[in-house]
Amino acid sequence: TNTAAAAISQIDIVASLANGIGQHSRILLYQLST
Repeated sequence: TNTAAAAISQIDIVASLANGIGQHSRILLYQLST
C-alpha cells in the first residue's frame, strides 16, 4: 500500500505540473494573439 500511495502522489504531481504548463501556454498564446 505504501508504494501505491507513492505512485498515486507521483501521478498527482505530474498531472498538476502538466495542468500548470497548459495554463501557462494558454496565457502565452493569448498574449501573442492580441
